[in-house]
Amino acid sequence: GCGGGILCEPLARLGATVTGIDASSKAIEVAKLHAQRSNLNINYQTGSVDDLSCQLFDIICCLEIIEHVDYPKHFLKSCSSLLSPKGLFFISTLNQTVQSYLQGILAAEYILRMIPRGTHDWNRFVRPATLARWLQECGLHFTDLKGFRYHPFHRFSSYRQPWTLSDSLSVNYIGCAQFNK
Repeated sequence: GCGGGILCEPLARLGATVTGIDASSKAIEVAKLHAQRSNLNINYQTGSVDDLSCQLFDIICCLEIIEHVDYPKHFLKSCSSLLSPKGLFFISTLNQTVQSYLQGILAAEYILRMIPRGTHDWNRFVRPATLARWLQECGLHFTDLKGFRYHPFHRFSSYRQPWTLSDSLSVNYIGCAQFNK
């Protein structure tokens, strides 16, 4: 779910060898065009995680995607099969709470219009304990778990960035997982 390459490009600029995949050929074409204009060498592919079965990766980033896939447990199993034995698996999603509905759907989609209406379905949001259990079934465990906090008035406050890490997992959260030892 790399979309237009919003994470791929900074990773490539930092020197990583990057493969970005997305099921949307339109998103991949946008990503390729932008990478070319930015003179970045990124391997973009249209497809799914299942199409990469012969490769191993040291780092896999699945950010804001699991709540959009039809079979999240299968998706995680496929991702874990691509992770090198000492690799790191980063995943972010929305928690299934009243607060995530208010902020992630009502505020983000309808009031602030940060993302298109209908982008999210609250029933697909994943509680951290559920995600931890699914990861455990794949042989992975969280090594770190943090929440995201959005500061809508960051330009007018002491927060210089719109997003900061938080100890609260009530809306968005991100985790790092590794294989069990």
